[in-house]
Amino acid sequence: MAVATSLTLLTVTIIAAIVGSFVPLALDRMGIDPAAATGVFITTSNDVVGVLVYFLLASTFYV
Repeated sequence: MAVATSLTLLTVTIIAAIVGSFVPLALDRMGIDPAAATGVFITTSNDVVGVLVYFLLASTFYV
């Protein structure tokens, strides 16, 4: 259980850093104010990806 949780934390942190870097740039190119919209996209993607990665790793280790 500790291995799955640790790998999930590492993976989600890396993905959140990548998404947090690219979402403001993409929104700026689309003409949307990045300061107003970035938080919603980063929070939602981090939550969804975190749960999916955890379930994927947990099912890999425990099946």
